Amino acid sequence: ANWESNEISVIDLNTYELITSIPAGEGTHGVDVSPDSREVWTANRRSNDVSIIDSVNHELIETVASGEYANHIKFTPDGSKVLVTNARENELVVFDSKERIIINRIEVGNTPHEVEILQQ
Repeated sequence: ANWESNEISVIDLNTYELITSIPAGEGTHGVDVSPDSREVWTANRRSNDVSIIDSVNHELIETVASGEYANHIKFTPDGSKVLVTNARENELVVFDSKERIIINRIEVGNTPHEVEILQQ
């Protein structure tokens, strides 16, 4: 994830060379790969959304709203859901990964790191 350029870099792990860069949301931060390796989802802090990237064709598929300061992201082991933290809303958002829609919002408390971010 490239925070300042709002892109995801694709690196060849054999040669360590840059294959391509894919545009994502503003302030691209958290990244996770689907269990089947077909999609990469990124949490974008500044644009408050999630970018969904086709990992085979290296293309942006879709961008979906998440919430304020979308930060970290993680697929569930079965790949059916994606969890995203929205630091400024103190919530964990649950996406249905197939439908790409929010199916739940769970309020969580501030962690020390989140409190520091909120104070900036």
